[in-house]
Amino acid sequence: MKEYKWGVGLRHKATKAMLNISIWAPTCDDATHKLTGILIGPECEYEWTGTGPDYDNGPRERDAAPTNH
Repeated sequence: MKEYKWGVGLRHKATKAMLNISIWAPTCDDATHKLTGILIGPECEYEWTGTGPDYDNGPRERDAAPTNH
């Protein structure tokens, strides 16, 4: 399975400071879900502003690490 680099945009609820975090995940929804309940959510300090492909100069695709379930 492949993972892709996604940029997840966040805004601090009190200061309105913007933050963009790069996340490796198979899909856009998976990237957003990785931050839900940790940084994004009603009891969290940040609100989600959007998720999209991260087009920096580094690699954008990689083989997913094996998971131990």
